[in-house]
Amino acid sequence: DLLKRDPDSRRNIVSAWNVGEIPQMALPPCHAFFQFYVAAGRLSCQLYQRSADLFLGVPFNIASYALLTHMMAAQAGL
Repeated sequence: DLLKRDPDSRRNIVSAWNVGEIPQMALPPCHAFFQFYVAAGRLSCQLYQRSADLFLGVPFNIASYALLTHMMAAQAGL
């Protein structure tokens, strides 16, 4: 809703961590949070990672966050 109402907002930030589940995890997630922003009428996503598994995690994160960005853009009409 915020992307539609205020596309210039810098508040479109989401934490990827579920802090309550970290004690049960072998490692906390590498991807920490992501932020959506609109530039020139197009939605972009900035992903922040604390670490990266180059051969498995990074390709999966790129694909999954690209898909999420496309889905969010469709919902926001961008």
